[in-house]
Amino acid sequence: MTANRPATEPTWTDPDDAPELTDAWFAGATVHEGGVVRRLPGQRGRGRKPAKESVTLRLDPDVLAYFRSTGPGWQTRLNDALKGIVAKTSEGRR
Repeated sequence: MTANRPATEPTWTDPDDAPELTDAWFAGATVHEGGVVRRLPGQRGRGRKPAKESVTLRLDPDVLAYFRSTGPGWQTRLNDALKGIVAKTSEGRR
């Protein structure tokens, strides 16, 4: 029974009605290679973790000296230490 179904327009369109492919259209196109979207340097893909937020933070000199003395990546280690504290604190609240 098709009496209750609304009439649908055909999906086919005349290829001669296609828009002109301009330089602006190509500039906004997404490039795929091997079924994967190729990103330009500095572009983030969808579904990735959000970028970290830049903040100004005042720390005691001895705390800062300790983390800096651990070498490159000290800011990541400081972030991980703070995340550990947050995780322990949130466990106690449950």
